[in-house]
Amino acid sequence: MAYNEQSLISKLHGFANLNPQSSCPLFTRFPAEIRNHVFCLALLSYDDLTRPYPLTAHYRRPGYCYHQLICTALLQTCRRIYCETHDLPLAQNEHVFWCTRHPGPPVGRTPRTAATQNTQAASALRVGRFFRRLTPEQRRAVGTVHVFATVDWLEAQLPAMCRAPEVQARRIRVTIRHADWRWAPGARRDGLDVAPRCGCELGRVRGLERLEIDVEAQARYEDKLRATAEAMSRWRFHLPGARVLTTGGCVAARMQYESRLDHRLRYNPAVEVWSCRCVPGPDGARFKYVMVTLAWKAKYEVGSISLSRQLD
Repeated sequence: MAYNEQSLISKLHGFANLNPQSSCPLFTRFPAEIRNHVFCLALLSYDDLTRPYPLTAHYRRPGYCYHQLICTALLQTCRRIYCETHDLPLAQNEHVFWCTRHPGPPVGRTPRTAATQNTQAASALRVGRFFRRLTPEQRRAVGTVHVFATVDWLEAQLPAMCRAPEVQARRIRVTIRHADWRWAPGARRDGLDVAPRCGCELGRVRGLERLEIDVEAQARYEDKLRATAEAMSRWRFHLPGARVLTTGGCVAARMQYESRLDHRLRYNPAVEVWSCRCVPGPDGARFKYVMVTLAWKAKYEVGSISLSRQLD
């Protein structure tokens, strides 16, 4: 399916042909910085309290308990407001993709059927499809891409995603949950382990300035989780223009939370397939999870001197 390569903003012939809205206090009395802040707040996504995620859903977690809404009525107010705000929904809101063993939240209000299951392979295609549906201008505006992924997906599919020419983002965030590791004996590698080659193609993502990786496990595995995070913190990813993504100057963040769900994984070595069941704890028991977040920032390297390029 072919998509329009031109957005509405590209069809407007400059501000000279727009109504300056000179009688509107928003444009005549408010400083531009304050006006922009108001517009940003108006176009932030927010929780749809009428559509909570099920308490036993594997994708329910801190910060991800409800479907999200964005009120775009502001864009319909007038052409001047549209010109100033048309890319804010893409620039400041997360674009989340679930590349896990089980489907993420349903998209829209259509129930998920067996034919539309969000398998890991289908999720990889969905990322590219999302960007292909955008105009070039909209792709350049994308701020954050957040991928919930298994270790297998990261090692096999993330490089291909980064190589896709339409994929652009200033920030990529990857979350590896407790259920997304390889735990069971007999697997190719056991436990909290991920190969750095998964990020070998990050330099292909145009505009990339920051990478964040969340690693999570149940609290009883915290020592091993910390060792994994320490090893990952030494990773460096090369970017165009003599730049690298490095954790230098970035402090790892730790978060602990409780969940009603126990993630139980099984591995079948005969067919090399994992399965995961999310089981509520007996008598309302809660399970403790620990998450460590590592951040990489783009830095210019001149000899032995590195100059950071900070995000706005």
